[in-house]
Amino acid sequence: MDFWCPLSSAQPGSAHLQPHLDEAQEAECQALKMQLQQEVELLNACQRKFKMQAEVQHDLELRELEQRVSLCKALLEQKVFLQQQLTQMTQVATNQMLLHRYAPLPTKPLPLASTPTMPFVSQL
Repeated sequence: MDFWCPLSSAQPGSAHLQPHLDEAQEAECQALKMQLQQEVELLNACQRKFKMQAEVQHDLELRELEQRVSLCKALLEQKVFLQQQLTQMTQVATNQMLLHRYAPLPTKPLPLASTPTMPFVSQL
């Protein structure tokens, strides 16, 4: 990356007004350019590091959230399943109670008709 130094002899748009820098000023300008370049590189390295750390943290939080959602889903499915079983058992019990309540009373079978005995015949 190339930086423009306001003290350098190559100023854009002012070709006829070029200040003359002595060697100390040129050396200072070059040192400042190098320092700025190093700071930019350090800043870019820090930004890459922070971005990588943020991505790692994001991935970790995403996995944790997916695990929590999966666990909640499994618990909810289990709750629904148990509620369905309870509902079915309640329906069966209710049906049995209603059948018992409204079923005709069992009747005793009528004795078979036997030949009636005639008391007067036996006395003959």
